Amino acid sequence: MTGDCHVRFCERLAGKIRGSTLHMLDDFSGFLHCDGFSGYNTYASDHDVKLIACWMHCRRKFYNVAKGVKSVGLAHKAVKMIAKLYKVEKDIKSLNLTHEQITQYRLEHAKPILNKFRDFITEYIDKVLPKSPLGGAFTYANNQWPKLIRYIDDGRLEIDNGLSERAIRPFAIGRKNYLFFNSISGVRAGEVLYSLIETCKAHKIEPYVYLRYVLGKMPSAHSLNDLEQLMPYNIDRSLLKI
Repeated sequence: MTGDCHVRFCERLAGKIRGSTLHMLDDFSGFLHCDGFSGYNTYASDHDVKLIACWMHCRRKFYNVAKGVKSVGLAHKAVKMIAKLYKVEKDIKSLNLTHEQITQYRLEHAKPILNKFRDFITEYIDKVLPKSPLGGAFTYANNQWPKLIRYIDDGRLEIDNGLSERAIRPFAIGRKNYLFFNSISGVRAGEVLYSLIETCKAHKIEPYVYLRYVLGKMPSAHSLNDLEQLMPYNIDRSLLKI
């Protein structure tokens, strides 16, 4: 598939479905896993949405400090406490608990650790240099705290947003290549193409096989409904043959 074909295909698909997806989350209510980007606060304030912060991001800030110093200090202590939280999550997975049981298990095993971590942050946040990496780690944990502890309220929630982090890894790895999209239409084509590929992965569909099939069917897709039936989550898998 040539670059021009990529662009034409993606621009057509984007043009057909963008209008219907812009407002996809307008009526959404519930929980939203996210990092500390402030834009999520704006979205949540305008919707019935509760933000769930990411312990992986919190841990990373302390870990980056700990790995840079030889002597054991506050950052090491923070990393060890967070490790205990993840040990609870590991135990949960091994026990194959229901959502209700997960909630109860976290209240019994994770909440005491969270309480100790809260006391730890409160005790030392004013004793570290606020502009230092360690101070930044403490500030991040303190500011994100209501969102960091929210995951124990519902067994459906995760301790971090690692699932989405892994999903966007291809974009982070390939970011230097994006300099060569060359045009706005190229960027839009890449945007849609990446979305399709990652959606295929999420639904355990081979992206190459999917794209090969869909490109052959695009000329006969004349309506939004026709295009939606070609999306990875609607496609008839029996039709996807190499």
